[in-house]
Amino acid sequence: MARAEPGVIREGLRAAILLALCLGLPPSAPAASPEASGLLQRAEYWQGRRDDLAREELAKLVRLEPDHPEGLLLQARIQLRANQEREAAATLERLRKAHPGHPGVAKLAALLRIRGADKDRLRQARQLGRAGRNDEAIKAYRAIFPDGLPDDELELEYAQLVAGTRNGWETGRGLLTELARRHPDDPRCTAPHSLPIGAVAHDKHVVDDQGPTILRHPKDRRYLQYPARLAGRARRKCKARQGFAAALHQVRRRKSVDDL
Repeated sequence: MARAEPGVIREGLRAAILLALCLGLPPSAPAASPEASGLLQRAEYWQGRRDDLAREELAKLVRLEPDHPEGLLLQARIQLRANQEREAAATLERLRKAHPGHPGVAKLAALLRIRGADKDRLRQARQLGRAGRNDEAIKAYRAIFPDGLPDDELELEYAQLVAGTRNGWETGRGLLTELARRHPDDPRCTAPHSLPIGAVAHDKHVVDDQGPTILRHPKDRRYLQYPARLAGRARRKCKARQGFAAALHQVRRRKSVDDL
C-alpha cells in the first residue's frame, strides 16, 4: 500500500479539526495511558486517608502527564483540604487553561468561593440547618450553589437537610444511598445514623424503613444521638427523641426483634 506524503497527512488533519470546530465538536483528547490511570487510582485511594501518599502519586502523574485533568482536580482538592487556597487557585488556573470545558473547573471555583466571598453565606445556611429550619437552609444552599454541590462533603450536608423535611425523606434517602455507594467505608454516609431520623419521626415511612435496623443495634447510641446533633434547642432534642422512641415502640408491637 502506498504511503501518503507528510504534507498531505497534515492537511488532512487540519481539515478534520476545522470541520469539527465548525460543527461544534471539541477535538478528542488522547486517552490516558494505563500507567497514568494506575497512578490516579492510587492517588484517589489514598486521598483523605493519607494525603501525603496521595500527593506522591500525583507528583508522579504530573511528571508523566502535566495537564491530566483528573489529576489536577484531585491535586486542588487535596490542597484545599490542607487550607492551601493560593496553591489550589493556581492549580485551578492550570486546569482552566488546559481544559476550559472540564466540569471540575466550575466545582473548584465554587469550593474556592465558599472560602472567600461566600464564606458567610454558607455559614448562615449551616446555622439554619442546625436550628432545624431545613426548608430555609435548602433554599440557601441552592442559592450558593446554583450549578450543583461541588463535593461530596457538601452533598452530605444537603442530603441530610432534604431528608429532614416533611416530604423529603425519599429524596434524601436516595441521595444518601448514592453517597454510601461512593464512600462505603465512611460511616457518615451509611444509613441509618447518617439520617435525621428524629426530625422526621412523625413519618411512618422513616420509622418502617429504619426501625428494624435500629432495633438490631439497641446499644448503639449513634442511631438515637443524631437527632440531638441535628436539633438546636433542648426542647426540640427532647421531642425528637421522644417521638422516635414512641415510633419504635409501635414497630416493636408490630414485629418482634427476632423476626427482623
